[in-house]
Amino acid sequence: MNITLRQLRALVAVSRFESFTKAAELLHVTQPALTVQVRQLEEALDLKLLDRTTRQVKLTEAGKDIVPILQTLLRELDSVVSRSKDLSSKRVGSIRLGCLPSVAASVLPLAIAAFREQFPNVSFVLADGLGKRIVQDVRQETIEFGITDVDVDAPDLASVWLFDETMHVFYPQAHPIARAKKTTVEELAKYPIILMAPQSNARTAVDVAFASHDRRPNASCEVVYMSTAIGMVRAGLGITVLPPMAVQLETMPDLGSRPVDDPGFIRRIAVVTKADRSLSPAAAAFVDILRATVNDRRLR
Repeated sequence: MNITLRQLRALVAVSRFESFTKAAELLHVTQPALTVQVRQLEEALDLKLLDRTTRQVKLTEAGKDIVPILQTLLRELDSVVSRSKDLSSKRVGSIRLGCLPSVAASVLPLAIAAFREQFPNVSFVLADGLGKRIVQDVRQETIEFGITDVDVDAPDLASVWLFDETMHVFYPQAHPIARAKKTTVEELAKYPIILMAPQSNARTAVDVAFASHDRRPNASCEVVYMSTAIGMVRAGLGITVLPPMAVQLETMPDLGSRPVDDPGFIRRIAVVTKADRSLSPAAAAFVDILRATVNDRRLR
């Protein structure tokens, strides 16, 4: 059965105007072409759909039964096409992403603001969490992409580098580490340290770096949230090592920070996606704006 959309629209238009001439004008075709389309539809369905006289065109009983269904079908199809065009042009849509808390509190809001200047009707659903959880969510497709510090080396995932970040040690301004010539692992090992929970990549970086120097951190406390670690440092309970983006140091004049002088404390931030999945037009455009925002921030 070879039925086309042109034939369906031709029948609906003729039934609406009860005129081949007016229907042809609406559809921007010639009257003979429109007549052929309706006849081909009747032949394909093996049904007479229109009764024609020299003065009028009327639907047959079969036509009266079919046309309302076709009208609904064509409205829904037009709605799908319109929605698809809106998604393609980023006029509507929703972006689902996961992001490290440190990036979510610093670069990400700037990128979202820049994106929404161009595409104000696209919404965001953000799941901020630890790097490994973000990778898991990407695999399960509960998010389109993730911004994470996990080193991805798996055939089902793809990653695009965003930036490298050297982790900092945070300490009270009067702390002795502020006067050290270099902030090495040996220097860090001298003092009580507030550690992140074991599932955190920030904690993993500390453990691996200390182990590579045959050292163990002098753990004062383990915490889940970076804000908790900063609070404990401000209370004089120890130092801590965190991504610098995680802390708004300008609001805390009682704290100091400096980068750790060890390659083990450099973390790679990347956008991670499923290797066999394409990003939506809105998500792809946002990743481009995110990368531009990161580059602009680094230049400044």
